[in-house]
Amino acid sequence: MRIRITFSKSGMLIFIGTLDLQTIWERSIRRAGFQMQYSLGFHPQPRIQIANPLPLGYSGSQEMIDIWLLGDISPDQLKNRLSSQLPEGLAIEQCVLVNQDAPSSVKQVIASDYRVLFFEEIPDLKSLEKRIFVLLKKTRIIRERRGRSYDLRPLIHKLYLFPNEKSWPEIHMRLSSSPSATGRPDEVMFELGYKITDFSVERCRLILEEEIE
Repeated sequence: MRIRITFSKSGMLIFIGTLDLQTIWERSIRRAGFQMQYSLGFHPQPRIQIANPLPLGYSGSQEMIDIWLLGDISPDQLKNRLSSQLPEGLAIEQCVLVNQDAPSSVKQVIASDYRVLFFEEIPDLKSLEKRIFVLLKKTRIIRERRGRSYDLRPLIHKLYLFPNEKSWPEIHMRLSSSPSATGRPDEVMFELGYKITDFSVERCRLILEEEIE
């Protein structure tokens, strides 16, 4: 059986990589008493698939992982037993059954919603609004990643300032997250003139192909 888990990742766990995160899930599943399905071949591996893993330093409130288990287990039973085995910083939000033959979650994710929080109060909100306006008016934003040039502009689906009455304003953005075209919020912030030490990033939602608005 295949179960899709929606979970949050926060605290010190934002600094662990994808392989370490997968190991945490594997160990937690075993401690909870569940048996995992394994891949075929000479080196069988537990069937676990994290959809669009978070970059280091990002928190996430609606992350997704698919796991394949042996036996007949209800999603509620899985959530209750597995939640007690997870370390601080990982929390299960929802568990649902997924068709065994459904497309890979990695291929289904096409965009992500992010919110950017500033560590200190922004002194001039009008200036920030103008920076966002100017950036969105551009037809091309050429950047370099891993030694290759690419155009950031078509990867930005939405970008706006969100007025938060209880704290400093936030920047919200929706970026492409397909395997062949992924936008990074830190690079958008660099184009707006901010340094990595000025802000934190939370991914609020992974958007599947059938959910696009």
